[in-house]
Amino acid sequence: MVTDEELKIMYIRKHAAESALRFFRDIKSVKSTNSFLPWNCASVEDQYLIKSYRKHNPYTIRNRMWLATMTGVGNCIEKSAICYCSLFANPLIINNSVVTLVRISHLDHAFVIISDAPMEVGQLFLINDLDQTTLIVDGWTEDWHFPNLDLFTAIINNLARFASPVQCAVRAKINFSELFKASTIL
Repeated sequence: MVTDEELKIMYIRKHAAESALRFFRDIKSVKSTNSFLPWNCASVEDQYLIKSYRKHNPYTIRNRMWLATMTGVGNCIEKSAICYCSLFANPLIINNSVVTLVRISHLDHAFVIISDAPMEVGQLFLINDLDQTTLIVDGWTEDWHFPNLDLFTAIINNLARFASPVQCAVRAKINFSELFKASTIL
């Protein structure tokens, strides 16, 4: 059973996630360098550009965000960095929630989690261990969802997000994988 206070928290998080993801639709499209998203794949030259930049620049959230916004090219880590910075700058979120950039330790994927409790750097955890108000914001699939909220509750409270086949595949990997919090700094 979801309380009214939990619903309020989830609505705030949902709206913040939608706002963060609007960047990719309203401000700048960021093309991926892999063919899993064939309709939004970067050119060979852009793929070389991102690989070169990654090789010669420190791995920080700021560098990843800069790369994606300046070049329009990036994969999950660059798109998640944009979402992370947007959410971290949102006063409704940062004053009431914890924003964490995480990566799946063995599947090469990154996304943002908005939760109630902080996660320690280097901490391994399972999605099922997080509370039902936890929200995942995935910049790569341009998607958000509450992984631990049952479907019925999500639907009746307008908190359900019906995923495309690509989003379903990524969500399934996220829900059954160990996660590792990113230790990068701004």
